Amino acid sequence: MTSDAAGAELRKAPGVSRWQQIRDMLAADIAQGRLANGDRLPSEQALAVRFAVHRHTVRQALKALAAAGQVRTEHGRGSFACTEPLRYALGGRTSFTANVTDQGRAAGRCLELLETIRAPAAVATPLDLSRGALVLRALTIATADDVPVAQGAHHFPLSRLAGIEAAIRTTGGISAALAACGVGSFRRARTRISTRPATVEEAVALSMAPQQPVLITEGLDVDPEGVPIQFGITAFCGSRVELDVAT
Repeated sequence: MTSDAAGAELRKAPGVSRWQQIRDMLAADIAQGRLANGDRLPSEQALAVRFAVHRHTVRQALKALAAAGQVRTEHGRGSFACTEPLRYALGGRTSFTANVTDQGRAAGRCLELLETIRAPAAVATPLDLSRGALVLRALTIATADDVPVAQGAHHFPLSRLAGIEAAIRTTGGISAALAACGVGSFRRARTRISTRPATVEEAVALSMAPQQPVLITEGLDVDPEGVPIQFGITAFCGSRVELDVAT
């Protein structure tokens, strides 16, 4: 389609602004598979030429698509199509890898940071520790089909899990590391879910626009005797993930 033809097509819908028509046409491209999940959209300049409009009109359409979760914008890289959100099941034994692979997607997890800290009250209380007790904090980024969907902060009581830091570095996984420390079985004792705008750090880590919503889960895992062994706070990109709570 030439830019003149596109511009003429936009003018065929009286009462609807140009940016809304561009939004709807790009949304149709995504819904009908002409743009698959993860495909890069043409640049703002290319879209402006295609639709014979100014770049700020295109930018308004892309902003609306991002707010609806149909595209994601990465600073310096452009905009990418998003299709069906990941359905993330929360239950007695939550596994990110199983959640993702069961939906035919490729799961990935990157360890961003591993540090020993003194537990603030918000971490010490669920872990049944004294405030200021030493805990290991592991910060991770989880991906589905190479798209970042969640940033997790995992906290482990060092007094109960000797060698957990080395185990995480060696195994690269939380469940495998716990098993290496003698906790072969554990379960989710409780999960609290909330929502808020993304912080600057979360927006950068998850390639989101600032202030877009994130779903927050605070989960406590316990061993077979009911002793707390992990407290995690995870920020999920609200436009890419649906939380499914099992009863």
